[in-house]
Amino acid sequence: MPARALSAAGAMLRATGGATEARQLLDEALAIGRAVGGRLNTGWALLHLGA
Repeated sequence: MPARALSAAGAMLRATGGATEARQLLDEALAIGRAVGGRLNTGWALLHLGA
């Protein structure tokens, strides 16, 4: 759940112009998703990072 919340917050920040802050949150969400093997959360983080 933390990774999903970080991805959502990062996406909202990115949409409102907070690219630097968004990148930090999305990087953290990606790391959590990868650490726990959460493919869905990893995918969302990558999507919002533009990867």
